[in-house]
Amino acid sequence: MNEKTENQTKHYYVSGLDYTLPKMLTAMALILIGYFAYIFSVGAVPLIVPIKLKELGVSSTLMIFIMTTLGQILNMTVCPWVSFKSDRYRSKRWGRRVPFILFTLPMLCLSWIIIGCYQEETNLLRNFLNFLSPTTLAVVILAFGVVMFKFFFMFVGSVIYYIYYDVIPPQFLTRFNGALQITSSLATAIFNLFVFKHTEGYFREIFIGITVLYAVLMSIMCFFLKEPRFPEPEKEEKKGRRGIGELILFFKESFCHRIYIYGCLQSTFSSAALATSIFLVFFMQSMGLSLADIGKLNGMSGISSTVFTIIIAIACTVFVDRWHPVRIMVFLIPFTILTQFYESRWFFFDVSGNVFFWASFLGGIASFLHAITGVASMPFLMRTLPKSRFGSFCSARSLVISIIGLGLTLLLGVYIDFLKIDLALGEKAYRGIYFWQLFFHLLGVIFYLLFYREYQKLGGYSAYQAPAPWEKEGFEKMDVSETVPPKVRHLQKVMYGFDALFILSVLSSAGFGIYTYNIGATAEAQRFLYIALPISILAALLYGAVRFQIRQRCKSILSGKPASIPHHGILLLALLMRLGYFAAFQVESFLAISTGGNGAAGGLRAYENAIDIVLAAMLYLCMKFETKVSEE
Repeated sequence: MNEKTENQTKHYYVSGLDYTLPKMLTAMALILIGYFAYIFSVGAVPLIVPIKLKELGVSSTLMIFIMTTLGQILNMTVCPWVSFKSDRYRSKRWGRRVPFILFTLPMLCLSWIIIGCYQEETNLLRNFLNFLSPTTLAVVILAFGVVMFKFFFMFVGSVIYYIYYDVIPPQFLTRFNGALQITSSLATAIFNLFVFKHTEGYFREIFIGITVLYAVLMSIMCFFLKEPRFPEPEKEEKKGRRGIGELILFFKESFCHRIYIYGCLQSTFSSAALATSIFLVFFMQSMGLSLADIGKLNGMSGISSTVFTIIIAIACTVFVDRWHPVRIMVFLIPFTILTQFYESRWFFFDVSGNVFFWASFLGGIASFLHAITGVASMPFLMRTLPKSRFGSFCSARSLVISIIGLGLTLLLGVYIDFLKIDLALGEKAYRGIYFWQLFFHLLGVIFYLLFYREYQKLGGYSAYQAPAPWEKEGFEKMDVSETVPPKVRHLQKVMYGFDALFILSVLSSAGFGIYTYNIGATAEAQRFLYIALPISILAALLYGAVRFQIRQRCKSILSGKPASIPHHGILLLALLMRLGYFAAFQVESFLAISTGGNGAAGGLRAYENAIDIVLAAMLYLCMKFETKVSEE
């Protein structure tokens, strides 16, 4: 049993640990303290070091190699090894996960000191390596510090997400995962709001500070957190799984079925899309923001993200458990891609820094679906991967992601340099990162849908069994929880909201066209009335066609005939996100008009209205692939 009442005191159990409520909350607090230090400290390297490398004249391709490629090589080797070993490591004093964090702590801290004090080290080594220019030597030192950081980071990053799976009782895992998301958002917001703006003047002091913070907080977690004491692995297991045979078995089990392959490829392409993060600062600078502005924007966005994450974490059992994490991930991910569609508009339109600042901030608030998918991502894996091989499967996915990502991230550097140099776009080239993200996220959606097809064949929400050739039956039984299917009456109400949204989009384009005509902004009026308005009408008509099909299917269900309809909960979240963007676009248009954008406001609105065609396609996709028969 996972919980029990003794002498009016409730106890909670997991892996041999016995908690009262205060003891369990203490264990949770210790993990959150360590996780805060982890997020706050390790995020500084990919965010700050690229700025310094760019100052030293490093090309985009070389920057990718230093910041990403070397880490992926380590991720292909160190990460699977650490995951495998930590599953089987036994320590009487520290447990099986904490030693990999505690024993690498000094070297990880040393890597930050090397990076932060690179100037002093350059001056010192110039006397011995005088055949290298100071700039080259500085780049070499920074690269060495980054490689050292990446290597020892693998030990921490490989096991920190396994700790709470061992330590926290299962009935609290989803809520605790929400708490981790809140902690991550809070740490990111604090760093961006209070630290990032001082990057240029206090580079060394920042790295010394995060070194002290990490050393103190992570040590507190390691010394006071009690891990379960698992039994020693069987002798037969130790003997039979070594060398090349172990590696073959590792891959054979991890990719024994199409569903695991599709899931891995989806994660691979999503990771490739996120590789552009090292260029985000340069993108925002190309839009007219200073480092102080970027820090303020990221900090404000981080705070708003934290608020949304808190709200989502409180209600996560409703969203994740009742609607099922597989449904959330498969059907919400396509709607989150609308963010990349919207962000790609900056490649074509130039606005003032102030317009971009507020459009980005409000757009970030509107894209709260990313926080929901973040909370659902780990439960999604726990519901689809066999529990007996969970660690191995996760590390195998990580290995494949790194192998494929190794080539893709190098290609990203070539892509940016091509835009920047060959096409002579200069700093504007960094605005092309969203085309990269869009392409790979769309590939990820394709494999998510293939994954979902296999998931339904294997039992779906009510009877899924994970393929497991090591079992006699060939499958491993999975925990099944009650799931709320699509409801016709709820869906009908949500569709009324989409009706209003598309009507408002048409009225807004017409309204701004009339407004700009009356104030004498002829270029803006022409783009609103002759481009944006017709596109909004076309999008509304295409939506109407999808709306008609959904209505007909609802009628079929009400008459007792089976039919597939999109889930009301998923579409409600998508509707709220699009309404948020609608509000953001009104502010964006007003600010762009007031700053004399000479047609930029109307052009932006036309581009944004065109994406409503994509929204209509996403609605059709959800209707087509949601195969759970609905209930009244």
